[in-house]
Amino acid sequence: RRIEQVVLLLTGKLGEVTADLEAEMAQAAEELHFERAAEELRFERAAELRDRIRAIEILSKRQQVIAAHCADTDLWGLYRGGRCCYAILHYEQGQLIYRETRVFAAPANEEEAEMLAALLLQYYGERTALPREILLPCEIEDLDALAQLLTEASGHKVRLAVPQRGEKAELMAMAAQNAREEAERQTTREEREDRTLVLLTRMLGLPEAPRRMEAYDISNTGGSDIVAS
Repeated sequence: RRIEQVVLLLTGKLGEVTADLEAEMAQAAEELHFERAAEELRFERAAELRDRIRAIEILSKRQQVIAAHCADTDLWGLYRGGRCCYAILHYEQGQLIYRETRVFAAPANEEEAEMLAALLLQYYGERTALPREILLPCEIEDLDALAQLLTEASGHKVRLAVPQRGEKAELMAMAAQNAREEAERQTTREEREDRTLVLLTRMLGLPEAPRRMEAYDISNTGGSDIVAS
């Protein structure tokens, strides 16, 4: 039952969890006519449920604040390092609906604003289903012109902005962290694979590191049920 409540919490259905806990509190209150020891236990139980409900109310208030600011919003995070990465967090009614990241290569001398402008055109250029608000990590050239272009393509007003403070700025920091962590994760994985290939090349005495490897296996159970891979 608790696992089901956790699932409801993580999908934003806070009201259902609160109603469930309130029903448990009501049941605990009805059972207080038992012996003293059981009565004390149920008082403790009711207090525990009350604390959980208060915690959910805090979550609900924060979600309402985010919903007020992010009804249909894309938040962009951008990371520039050995490998570049962007992260897009899409919110609807205060809930994170999807997260998208992409690691890419870019010229070392390319400015952040220039890189972001190119990414926005590439990402939204051929789309017609666009969010009503796109929040960016930095100012770009011709911001108003791009907003007008996206507005005409989608059939509704699309607002582009660079948050400086408040709830939106906190969410933007989270998008930037997503981009950085994904770039570092990809870099670490590639470096690990490269080291493994170098080691394999030395062990097998190959003239160069392999870029393609094939493996075949035949398995059977008691001479039957043959499976090949």
